[in-house]
Amino acid sequence: MNEHNRRQRIPGETPGAHGRRPEVSVRNDGRTARHIPGTGITVLPGETRMVPAHLVPRAAAPAPRAPEPEAPDQSAVVAAWLAHSIADIRKLLPVLTLDDIDALEAGENAAERPRTGLLSALQEARMQRAADEEQEEFRAAVRTMDREELQTHAELVADDPQRLEIIEAALATLDAGDDGGQSGSE
Repeated sequence: MNEHNRRQRIPGETPGAHGRRPEVSVRNDGRTARHIPGTGITVLPGETRMVPAHLVPRAAAPAPRAPEPEAPDQSAVVAAWLAHSIADIRKLLPVLTLDDIDALEAGENAAERPRTGLLSALQEARMQRAADEEQEEFRAAVRTMDREELQTHAELVADDPQRLEIIEAALATLDAGDDGGQSGSE
């Protein structure tokens, strides 16, 4: 067969074997039966049928699959972040993971002239994350304490205003619960 007479292959088409014609899979994702015109073939909802390719109109043939998008290379992402000013990078820090912060630091340290302001900002972000995590762990521990434990801990953390505030809020919640949520005299 010469090149001029060769039929173009439909996407999803499987080559025929043993003299059979090539077939394509036709999937019906609709709610009603799908008829392949001029063939007498019906594809029921949710069904996939192999149909001779020459009988399937191009519109009914499966669309070619788009290639899966590749995950961006982290080094390229880090390089793009590092191209920004320190002020812009500071704005990103709250949404970056610790791994991202580590990658930023490694990238900045690899620069010919690392920006000390950026390295300081990255270190501050790590310290802030650690402090936030520690504070959240303290809040979780306070939620399990009874009134006596809270009062004892209040004395122990009297010099830490943030922790004292957490304990006082927990005591206030207990007081509101003891009083049935009502205040005032009887």
